[in-house]
Amino acid sequence: MELSESLEDYLITIYDLATGGDDVHSGRVARRVGVSTASVTHAFRALRERGLIEYERYQAVRLTGEGVEAARRVIARKRTLIRFFREVLRLDAGEAEQNAHRMEHVITQTAVDRLAALVEELDSPPNPDEERQPRNT
Repeated sequence: MELSESLEDYLITIYDLATGGDDVHSGRVARRVGVSTASVTHAFRALRERGLIEYERYQAVRLTGEGVEAARRVIARKRTLIRFFREVLRLDAGEAEQNAHRMEHVITQTAVDRLAALVEELDSPPNPDEERQPRNT
């Protein structure tokens, strides 16, 4: 299921607040994201329609199982991008975070998986038991 950048941001904010042990209400999300409560209510309705949250007006919001999984996928995607920017491209933390936040919403999962594999491969020490074979030309 495709989510807009802003809905992904709301989903992550809900996840962060909920995993911090806080009840998640529109006012708390609005303060965290820096928007009006009306904007949050609109986003809550959209996330509810997609089955990602349980939401009733004036009640705390709860992520559904699917919502938790979706939030974790977005977080994992961002962590992979940050790791790539820091470890491979050697960007400082702020620039890595900024680029990851922009890219996390548009990059495909296939590209993220390949970046993760690349970072792991570059991070792995060479195996001395593997014999390099010359290429046949």
